[in-house]
Amino acid sequence: MSGRRRGAAFAAGALVCGALAAVATGRGAEVEAGGGALRAVVVTRAPLAADAELTAEVLAEALEVRRVPEAFAPPDALADPADAGGLRAAVPVPAGAYLTASMLEQPGAEEARVTGRSGPAAEGTPVELAVTGAGALMGGDGPARRVDVVVSGGGGPGPARRAYVAARDVALLDLRRARAEPGLPATHRATLALTRAQALRLIRAESEGAAIRLLAAR
Repeated sequence: MSGRRRGAAFAAGALVCGALAAVATGRGAEVEAGGGALRAVVVTRAPLAADAELTAEVLAEALEVRRVPEAFAPPDALADPADAGGLRAAVPVPAGAYLTASMLEQPGAEEARVTGRSGPAAEGTPVELAVTGAGALMGGDGPARRVDVVVSGGGGPGPARRAYVAARDVALLDLRRARAEPGLPATHRATLALTRAQALRLIRAESEGAAIRLLAAR
């Protein structure tokens, strides 16, 4: 998917998130009763332009924390504005929208995609995770391939059990086969260049027993 089409898709998703946030907040106790336990989520108080740097000033002025029923919160919604510190908006985000990890990227990520330069300094911190179904990526073009990271299952309530994209178009720095264990599916150990928000989301998913899969980014 081209950068322009991906940006349009994210922008449309942000508008939907804004509508859901408004519904969840407006219906209050009625929604809470049917939507599960309350969960802290970060919501935009003011719109964010594409490429906007999320400085300390922006975090204080444009973001706030609300508590909404689990069923209304996107799986990759941030829970703390500090998780977005130092990142930038990958797409325009309207006021009143949930702020999710997939809407954010590390400064310099776009330049890295254009020039082919990747690595921790360009895109984020290396994080190693157990992944399944990654055999097709073995023996490819080597380090720094681009992948989407999909999470499914896990022990969390409601939306946490659904499959969702936790990180898009990130650098795959290393991939190796893990030691096989009886009764468990074949797994691999993948090292990904992730932002802090993406890393926190995926580490939490791994700790809850979710399946983490890698797909070659288009």
